[in-house]
Amino acid sequence: MRPGAVPILLGVLLLAGARSAAAHGSSDTASSVPRKFLYFGVAGEALVSGSPGLALDGIAAIEWKRLLIVAHVAFGETFNKWEVLRVGGQAGAVLLPTANAPYLLAGVEHGTLVDFIGERSGRIDTGVTGEGGYLFRQPDGGRQVWLGLRGIVPIASHLYSSPAPQLPVVVLTAMFLL
Repeated sequence: MRPGAVPILLGVLLLAGARSAAAHGSSDTASSVPRKFLYFGVAGEALVSGSPGLALDGIAAIEWKRLLIVAHVAFGETFNKWEVLRVGGQAGAVLLPTANAPYLLAGVEHGTLVDFIGERSGRIDTGVTGEGGYLFRQPDGGRQVWLGLRGIVPIASHLYSSPAPQLPVVVLTAMFLL
């Protein structure tokens, strides 16, 4: 993915949210924000750069007014056969008071790459994360779908095996929460 594509994608998401908010009147705003505040769900992830692969997440999210707090545990595999375990937490906000709106999150993530078949440890990384995306919510507090793009900047790494791939630095996410 080109470095200039991330700001363009984020800009498109924010404009879509602003257009959606303009279409709703002020009387619709209070009724469109979900009344539920605790969500659990799963996510599918595409590890785009660094170590391309796929992962499945378990997620817990708290949404209070427009504040978001998210914790996740991801298990996956890179295309070069390294297994991935990532644990992270993020906090942020829903940018508009509508049911469907853009969101921004920032947080910390800890990741481990291992090769179970070859019985070798690969690497352990800790990084800071930034995520932007768009969420689709039901006003009754039912299910939510979040589509996002997360960037990971490593701040501490420990390499155990020289052929171990690097930490994935861009992750596409699709979250399904109840």
